[in-house]
Amino acid sequence: MAHLLMNTLEIFWVLFLSVSALQSGPANRWPPIEPIDRKYRFSSMEEAKLKTVILGENGESLYILECYSFGTVPKTGEFMYSGDFECRLHSSDNRDHESTLLTELTNADADWESRGRFLSEQLVAPCGDYKNLGRTRSFRLRGFRLDLKLSNVVFDESQRSFSQMAPALKSFNMELVVTSDPSAKSAVTAMPNLPDRDGLPEPCRKAFDTLYLKQFDHRAVHEHAKP
Repeated sequence: MAHLLMNTLEIFWVLFLSVSALQSGPANRWPPIEPIDRKYRFSSMEEAKLKTVILGENGESLYILECYSFGTVPKTGEFMYSGDFECRLHSSDNRDHESTLLTELTNADADWESRGRFLSEQLVAPCGDYKNLGRTRSFRLRGFRLDLKLSNVVFDESQRSFSQMAPALKSFNMELVVTSDPSAKSAVTAMPNLPDRDGLPEPCRKAFDTLYLKQFDHRAVHEHAKP
C-alpha cells in the first residue's frame, strides 16, 4: 500500500512539474541575447539603410533587424516596406508567423502594422516628442528590449513625405540599443505605454492614426513624454 501511495505521489509530482514547465515555458524559451549599442548617421535618405544581426550569448545569429528609407528598399517582395523610414525585425531562420516581430498585433494582416514604421508627420514637433510614437520607440519581446532613437532630424521643405502630410525626411541620426529584459516574455512586441488618443493634439492624432491607436484605446496608459 505504501509502495502504491509512493508511486501515485511520484506520478502526481511528475505531472505537476510538466504542467509548470508548460506554463512557464514561453518565459524561458528565448535564448539570451548579446547587447548592442550602435549609432548611425544618415546624411541623406539615399544612405538611410542598415541590416544588423542580434546575436545570442553563444554567438549564434538569432534575429535580423533591417531598416530602409522608401528609396533604399530592396525589391525582394518578402516584406512591403513603406513610410519614410521603416525597420523590420525577424528571426534569423525567418520562420515567424508575423512578418515583423515589432508588431504588437498577433493577428496583424499587413506589414505596415508596426511601430517600426516612421512617417515624417510623426517626427515633427510636437508629435515627435511623444514616447513610443514619435522619435523614440521601445519594443519589448523574447527576453530583450530594442530601442530606436531618432535625433537631429532634418526635413526637406521642398519635397513632401511618403503620405504627403509633412515635409520629406532629409537626414537624421539613429541609435540602436538592444538590452536583456527577462520580464519581456511575449513572442511579439508587448503592449507599450501609450498616450490617451483623445488627449493628443489634432495634428498628432491624425499622424498617429496609422499606428492603429484605436485598437489600443482600451489599454492605453494616460502618459506621454514631455518635450
